[in-house]
Amino acid sequence: MNPKSEYIHPNLLLESSYKDLLKQFDDYGHMIAWAREEKQIELEDLIRQDCVFVVGEPGQGKSRLVRELAVFAQTNGYGTSVVRLNKLGRDQSIEDALSASEEQVNFDVSAKTNMLVCLDALDEVTSSKFPDTVQQIRQYLATHPGHKVVITSRIHFTKYEESLAPINASYALLMPVDRQAQIKLLKQYGLTDPQIDEAFLKLKQQDKETVLQTPRYLEYFAQWYVQHGIGKKALSRSDIFDHFVNQALGEEDKKVDKRIAALRRRTLEKLALVMEIAQTNAISQDDMITFIEDYKSEAKLLLLGSTDDLDTIYNHGLLKDDGEKIAFDNAELQEYLAASTINRMDDPGRAAFQLAIDKVQRAIHPSWYSALSFLLEMQPGLLVGIINLEKGHSRKSRATTGPRNSQIN
Repeated sequence: MNPKSEYIHPNLLLESSYKDLLKQFDDYGHMIAWAREEKQIELEDLIRQDCVFVVGEPGQGKSRLVRELAVFAQTNGYGTSVVRLNKLGRDQSIEDALSASEEQVNFDVSAKTNMLVCLDALDEVTSSKFPDTVQQIRQYLATHPGHKVVITSRIHFTKYEESLAPINASYALLMPVDRQAQIKLLKQYGLTDPQIDEAFLKLKQQDKETVLQTPRYLEYFAQWYVQHGIGKKALSRSDIFDHFVNQALGEEDKKVDKRIAALRRRTLEKLALVMEIAQTNAISQDDMITFIEDYKSEAKLLLLGSTDDLDTIYNHGLLKDDGEKIAFDNAELQEYLAASTINRMDDPGRAAFQLAIDKVQRAIHPSWYSALSFLLEMQPGLLVGIINLEKGHSRKSRATTGPRNSQIN
């Protein structure tokens, strides 16, 4: 049985406007925690804001945060209620949803003060319902000025910005989990220092931080390791990422009350392969819609009958949308899913050589190294062919450059 992990308080950065927060994020990226340390706040500071948007990348822990904040508020005399905005019933008001919520504690919508309202998952509201939901939020703020209101969303919600502009709010950015906090959580699950070092080494990609800086994947990994990893001679990245994808899609099924995880996975695998072939980590919304429409007849995706159904496919935790471009939550997820598509083919080796090999140089395209590393874990028998190809390329390079290489050696 997995232990219930102690909540690790996140790093939060507060700005007075969405524009300022987005600029900080774009300027500093994941280094923002160190670059803007003077603007960091504690979880408890959120309750001092009249209205605050808590924003972050997918899987960064927004939903967990508002529930931890509610517990803190309760110990300080507040009535609290948490609702998921994408779960509002037809013609149901926010007031009614808050009062009926299974996550309300001593909540009285008619009280003037000492009430904390947590409106989770604004970014998961479907396009057709979004304008009405925002209007309801604005109306609630006007009707209950003494209530503290926390709203969660992904960091990039440019397409919402105009409709949200009239709301007077602060913006708190959830930042990636630092290495010390990652180690703390993994130790809660019983991993030893050598096992943790092995995990960081296996999952680290070049000079980038590991996927474990995202709380969702950190917890997924800890749970997976407890179940599968302890005692193994070697960790398999493909096994770990397979667990990440299946867990994330399973949770999305619960959110939308549909059993479409397998269908989503096949769709995302094919999308990842298309993006790997195009050597891009992001595509436009128009290209995404074109891809879905092209794939629709092949997969018989009956769920794609409306704009809301299209949202169901790509507006979830494995993809992120900044209003202009859509990308996988993590580049390694894209590479793993692309490798999974190749692995499903009748002849994975032939497909890999056709897609990943420069026919002129007879060498692997550099952009394909990571995807191929996943594929080789799935298909170890391909390794000999890859090694022979690389040896042949090395001999060709030495023959071409000749004397200069001899001097270097």
